[in-house]
Amino acid sequence: MEIIKAHAVKNLCYIAGEKMIPQGIVIHSTGANNPNLKRYVDAPDEVGINTRNNHWNNPTPSGKKVCVHAFIGYDKEKNVRVAEILPLDICAWGVGKGSKGSYNYDPAYIQIEICEDALENESYYKAAFSLAEEYCAKLCEEFSIDTENIVGHNEAHERGYGSNHSDPEHWMKKFGESMDTLRARVAAIISERTETKYAVILGFSDAREVAEKMLFSAKAAGFEDALLAYDIEYTPLDVEDVLRVGERVKLRRGARTYDGSGLASFVYDRVHTVKQISGDRVVISYKGTVVAAVKKSDLERVK
Repeated sequence: MEIIKAHAVKNLCYIAGEKMIPQGIVIHSTGANNPNLKRYVDAPDEVGINTRNNHWNNPTPSGKKVCVHAFIGYDKEKNVRVAEILPLDICAWGVGKGSKGSYNYDPAYIQIEICEDALENESYYKAAFSLAEEYCAKLCEEFSIDTENIVGHNEAHERGYGSNHSDPEHWMKKFGESMDTLRARVAAIISERTETKYAVILGFSDAREVAEKMLFSAKAAGFEDALLAYDIEYTPLDVEDVLRVGERVKLRRGARTYDGSGLASFVYDRVHTVKQISGDRVVISYKGTVVAAVKKSDLERVK
């Protein structure tokens, strides 16, 4: 992922430079029909020239004390890119304040604005949100952020840490998605990058020739990385009645997502594939596309 670095050094938020350790991520969308990064980002060589000079590299953009860490939208070549305008260890001024405080400060969240278009172009929507998911996965790994701490601005308000906005889910719902969808996809990306590999230990023998025969048999069976070893320690895993990644499952009718949101009725009729497992939280996919994170107890295997 090639990230445009264009810090808004004239913005009062950048100048204040209040240090933070990121605890989560807030996803915003801009609320304006302009998917071009140049509207907000001062990096003419990469995003094009803002002839009105109303980008956010100004003390108070549109007369407001506002700034986020990054924008996602079109560069000058119409490629969807990430552009960072604040260092990621400086508090943003993006989510406002709720009854419990603000995700601007304590706890402080990295904040990302996705540039809206007219909200009808599914191709742009998918490109922008897919990049947002990749970027969130990168940030989660870099700052040890749990995917459950990725929230939309609307969810920040519901939790008491943001002003009353509907973004970005007002846009996501037009294409049958939600923040649950985004979180599940981010979790799946992280899981694919850090997938655990398991070894199959066939047994032990006091005779080397017997061990070599076992090795040859394992290689013939397709375990090309099989090797001969001695004096190893291992911890047997209980494999009885354990749900595994890759298994085919169906969702109990009426079950909800792991966070309690509803699901489309057709989801219960489909056979899904287990994408990721973390305790009782299971990410399921359909034909390669992540559907949702659900409770393990709401799934049944399909033979």
